[in-house]
Amino acid sequence: MPWGWGRQNAPVLFYPYESQNMFLAIAKPGHFEGEGAEAAFRFATDANGFLHLHVTAYGSHPSIPDAVAKAGAYAGWGTFAGDLGTNLVRDGLGS
Repeated sequence: MPWGWGRQNAPVLFYPYESQNMFLAIAKPGHFEGEGAEAAFRFATDANGFLHLHVTAYGSHPSIPDAVAKAGAYAGWGTFAGDLGTNLVRDGLGS
């Protein structure tokens, strides 16, 4: 995991749903959140043209405390969203 609380084993299967501007990740055996854990990533543009990343997740059998997972996810995906926005603007794909 890229956000600083150590490397965690996180094998997943990805399922794109382009018509809904989202993709779904489902944890494989060995994932730190437990096999079958799900995370949905949805991209949406607001009325002002700003791109938003919404992440919703469910851990089935986590190996780390829920409060730690939530704090790490919030920080990590916030950083990811910021980096994504910076890259989109840099590459001329965002405003």
